[in-house]
This record gives sequence, structure tokens and C-alpha cells, in this order.
Amino acid sequence: MTSAFDSVGGLRLVRIGIQVDGIFTYFQDIDIRISGQKFASPSSNVCTIKISNLTRAQRNWLLTNASPIIPSSGSSRVPAYVVVDVGRTSYGYFRLYEGYTWVSSVTQPPDIGLTLTSLAQSQLAGLVQSNTQGAITQLEAIAQSVADQCQLDLVFLATPKQVANYRFTGGVTKQIQALQDIGGVRAWEDNGLLYVIDQDAFRESNGFVLSMATGMVGVPVSNQQGCTAKMLVSPLVNLGDKITVNSVLNPSVNGLPFRVSQIGFDITNRDTPFYYDLVLSNNLAILGAT
Repeated sequence: MTSAFDSVGGLRLVRIGIQVDGIFTYFQDIDIRISGQKFASPSSNVCTIKISNLTRAQRNWLLTNASPIIPSSGSSRVPAYVVVDVGRTSYGYFRLYEGYTWVSSVTQPPDIGLTLTSLAQSQLAGLVQSNTQGAITQLEAIAQSVADQCQLDLVFLATPKQVANYRFTGGVTKQIQALQDIGGVRAWEDNGLLYVIDQDAFRESNGFVLSMATGMVGVPVSNQQGCTAKMLVSPLVNLGDKITVNSVLNPSVNGLPFRVSQIGFDITNRDTPFYYDLVLSNNLAILGAT
């Protein structure tokens, strides 16, 4: 049994929830492999799931309905909704990803399964709407209107301010970029929530210290924007959070207030991978103020 199984927090937990023909079913005792990327920016989160040993009826339904084609009015086809829950036996599951599958394919024998690709909010990608606010409108009110049109719940953590002449016409999900630009904030979607924070702020500022004791794997690599680091999957690290690093082999990154800009994930329930690949940005404004 590998260290990824029996490290901090006990044995790993991995389950996939898939809405198949109107019935939400969890799968956890079959071979599951998950990879993807989440962004603290308007870029859409993406997830790829490889799952084996589904029934023929389940495979056929997903192959038919997990499609980039948006169903026309009156069609019986509906997108397949998926969730990814992971965790450890010591604290249980937490939600890593949720979204609609937009393409599926059959894996090769002998283990016949499916590969499902999900892009967050893909069910809205082809919709066009308009959003016009008053001449002077509170940023939070604009953010709420964007969240409503994107079918998200708003988490507004930015400094209150007024914004002039917000007008938008285009793809619904493109509004998150427009909101970020006009408000001078950072905005992103994650698991049904729209986060809005100040440019130089953190979503969670208590600060997670990444070290060998808290799940760091290997050596962080410095770059012009900050650093990259690998760690075991943890519910304590999320997009936009403040994080500091304690590395014995690369002390140049130690003690700096990084922001979690991207979280890549590589997870299986029957093999070694159970990792986050973090992109950590050096927040120069906060660094200069500390």
C-alpha cells in the first residue's frame, strides 16, 4: 500500500456521482481515475473521469446524452450531471468538482469503460443574454445579477464600490470575465459558487502552511510568478486561498504569502495518484504591505 493511501488523515475516499436517466447514482467500489484543472479566474474548470464496470444501459445512456450539443426545445435529451467527492476516512468526503459532461467515449478492452469530459457551466455555453444595470450601480448588485444569469450562488468578498454603466450582451458565462474587468476584482466559478474578491486579497487569509508534515510531495519549483508545488489532496487548500511554503530543499520560496491560482488534480482509488498540482502566485501588493 502506497504512502498516498496511508498518509495524513487515513485511507483515501473517492466517489463519482452521475445523474443517469434522471437517477443520481454514486460509484466508488469500481476503478475510477480523475484528472482536471480548476482556476481562480474566469477560465472554466475542467475534469476528465475514467470509470469502468458500468452496466451496458448506463454506458449507452451516457454515450447518448453526454454531448456538446445543447438539446433543442422538446427534446428528451438532457445533459449528464457529475460530481466528484474525495477525502480521507478521518474527516469524510468533500466536493472537489461538479459540472455537466459535454463529451464521452468508450475505453479500449479488456476493461471496457467510459471517459467523461466535463467543462464547468458547459450547459450555458451557447446561451446569449443581455445584462444592463443603472448608470451608477453597486458592484455587489452587478455581481449578483451575473451570478443569477450564470445560475450560481454569489460569494462576494470584495470591497464595496460603485460601478458606472455596466452593459453586457453575449455568452452568459463570458460575464464573469466582464465582471472582473469592470470591477477591478478577481472573479471565478467553483462548484456552483461565484467568488468575487479584491485583486490583491485572498479568499481565505488564515493561511495554510505547505510542508512535508501537511502533505507536500517533492520540491516546490520557483518561477517569475511565484512557484508550483505538489501535495496530497486536502480540503484545506482552495482556489484564492493564502498559502505559505516551508521547503527544506528550496528555502527561497519559504514564508512568502502566495495565492492559490490554479489547482490541478490527479486522483485514483486503486493506484498511487492522489495529488494536487498547485500554481501559487506571488501577491506583490500584499507582500509589499507586510
